[in-house]
Parts: sequence; C-alpha cells; structure tokens
Amino acid sequence: MPADPATAPLDLRAWLIDAIARRTGADPADIDPRQPFTALGLGSRDAVELCGELQALLGRPVSPLLVWRHPTVDALADHFAAPSGGRVTAGPSGT
Repeated sequence: MPADPATAPLDLRAWLIDAIARRTGADPADIDPRQPFTALGLGSRDAVELCGELQALLGRPVSPLLVWRHPTVDALADHFAAPSGGRVTAGPSGT
C-alpha cells in the first residue's frame, strides 16, 4: 500500500527530490525544495511524467496542472499534506 503523504509529507518531499534528480541528473543534495521546478530544469513533458509517477505512487488521479499551481517541491508536498489530502486538482476557475 502506498504511503499516505498526509501522514508523511517529508517522505513525499524526498520522493520528489529523487524524481527530479533522476530526470535532471542532479545530485539530490543539490536540489533546493524551494526553487521552482523550471529553475531545477523541468519542462512541461517532465511535469506530465512526474504527475504520472505521482498518480501511481498515490493511487489516485494527479493533474499535471498541480505542478504549475504548486511550482516547488515544498509547495507540491504541502499541497498533498493539506487537510483536503490534495484531492482538489482544479482551481475555482476550473483551469
């Protein structure tokens, strides 16, 4: 059973850092979780792939828009640790 990021947000942060390191070839220790994904070298394709991996990890749909709405490791991990459990994937405007 996948770990629930609401009860283990630091685990999700570590997973995100490792996933970014695999994509960019960076050392995980050099990835600042406060830097925007784009500054870390991730593009649109990477965001979609990252969301696909997150979806498999969490066992529920994850919109690629989340990466742009929560554009850092910390922001995305905090989103999934929120009381809603990160289940909302679209904003009020539906975009």
